[in-house]
Formats: sequence, structure tokens, C-alpha cells
Amino acid sequence: MAIAKSDLDPAIEVRPVRGKKDIETFLHVPWKLGMKEDPNWVPPLLDDYRRQLDPRKSPFLDHGEMECFLALRNGVPVGVLVAPVIPALTDHEMPSIIAAAVQAGAKWAGYVPLRLPFGIKGLFETWLEQHFPDRKEKVLNRIRALRGGELNDPRFATRMRGEGIFAEQLESLFVLSCRKVGLTEARPELSTASFRVPSSGPRCMQKMFPF
Repeated sequence: MAIAKSDLDPAIEVRPVRGKKDIETFLHVPWKLGMKEDPNWVPPLLDDYRRQLDPRKSPFLDHGEMECFLALRNGVPVGVLVAPVIPALTDHEMPSIIAAAVQAGAKWAGYVPLRLPFGIKGLFETWLEQHFPDRKEKVLNRIRALRGGELNDPRFATRMRGEGIFAEQLESLFVLSCRKVGLTEARPELSTASFRVPSSGPRCMQKMFPF
């Protein structure tokens, strides 16, 4: 997400995460959003998140760059991205997630159904077998129904929403969830003015926000 400088209240400080204290604050944002009050919420494994942010342990940081940010006051136009939505497993949580995000100040929302590119396919199938063996085939078949018979769809026009009757059902659930909590604002226009250009070479740049 990009934020134009003109959109910020002068009293709001948006700064990069630096040091262990900032990292812990960053990681615990979901608890501050009140997610722990939702009986359907599954807390993330903080040790896994810490490894993702640790340059000595994160595989991503071997070939890319990542920067995390904290906004230290309310008022920044923010939203929630419900993603990835796992069909037939976590899609029913969308209404409660959007409602909790609105209570925490979200002004817009989005969602992305799960897709399984490359090696993620095998990892996800193993995870389903270990944790939800009774629902494994239903979940995989639902993903295939969303992704044109495959577990992944890289096409630009459909990869973020899926296609078919189940994609339409997800979209209807999202629209109704937003309407129920009065979430009607459009996503703010994005700007790259506040971000630096990544360094030259094959490395890529990833910016992370705690939502």
C-alpha cells in the first residue's frame, strides 16, 4: 500500500520497523485490532513471523528486500485485505474479519481467494492432510472450481478473484459483509511518490504493513 504525503495528518508518524521492540509491536498488531475476541480467529505463529523478518533466517531475504512500517497514530486511511481466502475452509470467516477491521478503523476492504503456484501446491496439500484430512478433497476441488480446473491460475484478469459459481458466491459474501458494516468507501488512489526506487539488479523489493 502506498500513501501520499499529502494524505497524512502531520501528527502521524509512519516509520520503518527498526529493532526488536518495533518488530514485536509490528507482530502483535492483530491482537490490538481485537481479533482475539473472534472465536473463529486462529492466531499466527509468531516464531514463524519472526523468522520471516530475520535476515539470517528468511529465504526471501536471500534474493530480495523487505521493509516493514508502523503508523504510530490513528487517522491514516487504511483498509483490510482478507487473504488468502481458503474456499470451504476459511471463507465463512470473511464477515467477522471485515467487521473487526471496520471497528479498528478500516475504510475499505479487499479479498483474494487462495491459489497454489509452484511448490506451494505440495506444501498446502500436506498441511491439509495433517490438519484437515476430512476436508482435504473438498477444499482442493473447490480451488480447482475457482481456478479453471487447476490449483493455480496465473492469468492477470482472473487470478485475484477466480471464476465460476463459487467465485461469484465469494464476491457476493464480500459485498454483503461490507454492506452490513457500512463499508462503502472506495480504496484510495495509490501513489509511489513516498517510496524509493529499488536498487538495480535482480533483487526485488517487498514492503509489508501489519494488516
